[in-house]
Amino acid sequence: MVRSARRREQSVQAKLFAAAAVATLLAVAPAVAATPVISGKYVYASSTFCQPTIQIEYAQDTNGQTFVNGLNLTEPEDTAHEVGLASFDPTTLTVTFSGKKDHGSNVLLQTSGGLQGSMIAEKTESGSGSYSNTATTVTLSGATYNATYGKSSKGVVEYFALVGLDSAGCSVEWQLTLK
Repeated sequence: MVRSARRREQSVQAKLFAAAAVATLLAVAPAVAATPVISGKYVYASSTFCQPTIQIEYAQDTNGQTFVNGLNLTEPEDTAHEVGLASFDPTTLTVTFSGKKDHGSNVLLQTSGGLQGSMIAEKTESGSGSYSNTATTVTLSGATYNATYGKSSKGVVEYFALVGLDSAGCSVEWQLTLK
């Protein structure tokens, strides 16, 4: 009888030890973040910056001094700022948008041959594209951005921000707030 009580006590201790070990492992295991749901109409603001390339030509005067002989804006590149409304449909993974965009070259270079680059102008934008997301990224029409999500309400993200490089290699920032 003493042996049987001792075995039961050892069995209970072994079960308690196993339960404590499992609880410890669960406590230190990394949490798997659920993929946030992006759905509905969001007010958005975005900024795009592309780096221009300016070619500088040098020459030397009769005294051997170097001077700038010419500039050429070989890749003017653009900056854009946009605001609007985007509708995300999680069943079709399609986003449609409409908004206003200010767009033009980062640098305007006036040369004897004329103006290089384009003046900033405002235009209306609209369209649609595909989207997908994970716990850390959002892909819009093939370009993947790093994502930070705000709080969710009724299972839908109320705010998220994106930053990354678009398909042309330009830096793009997005901020989207559920309407």
